[in-house]
Amino acid sequence: MPPTDGTPSDTDVRASTGKKRIPKACNPCRHSKVKCDEQRPSCTRCQTLKKTCIYVEKPKTAEEQKIEDLEQEVLVLRQQLQTQRDTESSIVVSQPQRLMGQRPPEITSPDSNASLNHSSPTWTSDKPLKRKRSHFRMQKEVAVPDFINEGILSEPQALHYFNSFFEGCDRYVPIFDGSDGFAAVRLRSSLLLNAICAVGCGISGDASVDSRILHVRLKRWLTTVILSTHAQSLETVQALLVMACWMPERSLILAIATRMAVELQLDDAFDRLVNLSISRPDTPETHILMKSARTWFLLLNLEQILQVDAGNLVDLRIKGVRRCRTLLNRPFSSRLDARLFSQVELNRLRAKVNETLTSHSDDLLQAVQEARVDIDVWYQDWKRIMEASPLSESELPSLIANLTVQRHWAEAMAACRAVRATGVHQVEMMSPEAHDMLVIAKEALQNHLYVMLSQPHYLANFRYAMDFVWAKCAFSFLLLLKLTILLPDVARQDLLGQGRALLNELTKSSGYGSSKVYLRLLQLTIKKYASRDQTHSGELDAFIPEEFIFEWDFPGLNLFSSPTGWDMLFDQYMIGDDLFVGMDI
Repeated sequence: MPPTDGTPSDTDVRASTGKKRIPKACNPCRHSKVKCDEQRPSCTRCQTLKKTCIYVEKPKTAEEQKIEDLEQEVLVLRQQLQTQRDTESSIVVSQPQRLMGQRPPEITSPDSNASLNHSSPTWTSDKPLKRKRSHFRMQKEVAVPDFINEGILSEPQALHYFNSFFEGCDRYVPIFDGSDGFAAVRLRSSLLLNAICAVGCGISGDASVDSRILHVRLKRWLTTVILSTHAQSLETVQALLVMACWMPERSLILAIATRMAVELQLDDAFDRLVNLSISRPDTPETHILMKSARTWFLLLNLEQILQVDAGNLVDLRIKGVRRCRTLLNRPFSSRLDARLFSQVELNRLRAKVNETLTSHSDDLLQAVQEARVDIDVWYQDWKRIMEASPLSESELPSLIANLTVQRHWAEAMAACRAVRATGVHQVEMMSPEAHDMLVIAKEALQNHLYVMLSQPHYLANFRYAMDFVWAKCAFSFLLLLKLTILLPDVARQDLLGQGRALLNELTKSSGYGSSKVYLRLLQLTIKKYASRDQTHSGELDAFIPEEFIFEWDFPGLNLFSSPTGWDMLFDQYMIGDDLFVGMDI
């Protein structure tokens, strides 16, 4: 008699091990000779009667059992490899070779032939996977030669341009230290040497070599760098930052640099440095981490500038930005770290102010006043830090002048952005609060101009500055000129004299590239303002030079008043006349 407890019978066992057909119904239904609905894991009848529902399973073949065992083994190996990867990422690891441009050694699991490459999140095999042959193949990676090896520059020329760069350009790209000499940079990165020499050539004013040739050649090698995996290094990111500061394609180059920096984990260098410097403050590793942290902070600062002053959409942020002050006056610090870190703090503050002005349009004047307090606190803190720093002693006049100029610029832009947020551009239609904000902007711009003129070394360094600095200088004077006419006072004639003095100093310090455009813009503006009929009354119509439409997003030049019929100051801009005919700079 067959068993009634749901266990397989001998017949079922023979059916499961022999060649007989495997029954579909469960054992209880078959023994009761009723139809089974074959639901798994338990049929409806067994669920109702609370019986143990057992099906006769088809025995696995040797091949099926082998495949199942292999799948289980692969699963175990993957878990082991993932555990190893998590362990590697959670430990502070010394990676000086990677940060200096060398690829790190691969870590191989003893349990498999797979290895983890630190520069890529992808698990790779020691044996290359076979792939279908294609008619299209990428050329093998090519090392970037320097201008000396290419025969474009002689070694003395390259050294001269390199030194020209470090006479002042490094103040605007403060990512280098005492270890970045000519021989050391040439040994580490040809691309970085080429970028420095290309900028230095333009700064030096040497007519024997056209700096445009160097820049064109530099752009051609940029394509190789983007496509090449072995070219990813700290020095390559630094070269891209130098190029972004002095080339028109700044946003695109900076985006490439950001992507590469993230892949190299430069964004983690600051935290690793803080943790390591507590126990080992002066080691080769801390110096390398500091170079990486500087590079990341400059990249962060440039992205913030383009977001706040050029309307870029990328918004990189840093938590606890004031923590960067802990890296000052350490054995691995440089004389320009205070300049870099103060700028990082200020531009993060400016970005937060812009967010506040956008989201709180009900009391904009109060928001501007609070922003001025925050900017003043920033200024007083960093002025005290710089004055007390032994490393900043040689740079102190330049540091304080730059700090003060940045303070007044930030105040003026905060007030102008608040006026923009009101949506009213005609002065006669503005509220009293909006008028007060314009007065704040005007006073800040007056202070901005005064500091520049009272510090001759500040304007003398403009020959080393990128076009962004020239654009801010030209814009601030144009906006001050407009606000002086929109909000009349007795200082118009003084402003004309200050404008001529500014133009004279900038002409002496004329750089190269786009700086000449802003110099000509200032010259034309001052000439037209001086030649206007001062006996007429009236205000400016809307005027925004195209440089401030397509390049930058500075607020304020679109302010206007109802015209009264006199010959407007910037009428040539409005009708499209040639701006520079007859100009001799």
